[in-house]
Amino acid sequence: MRCFAPHFQSCKAALESTTVLCRALIDQLPRKGNTAQECQRVAITNALNNLEQCVSGLAPEDFVPSQFSGDVVRDPKAIAKAIERIKSAVV
Repeated sequence: MRCFAPHFQSCKAALESTTVLCRALIDQLPRKGNTAQECQRVAITNALNNLEQCVSGLAPEDFVPSQFSGDVVRDPKAIAKAIERIKSAVV
């Protein structure tokens, strides 16, 4: 079984960069209430907070496939290119 732990830092950094970009975009939305039911900005912020919590909990062992996974960990360069495409689409 192949270990993808060497990709850990670059993948985690890419996820963190993406959440920072998302937070900047969310800040552009108007606040129309104090709850997720009243305001999309609050709902999206809550979802992003959950994602950031999951990302911060990533560990190298999360990149080691188990006997149950058929997961493929992507090349970090491909992840970086995807982030650049997202950034250029936003600007």
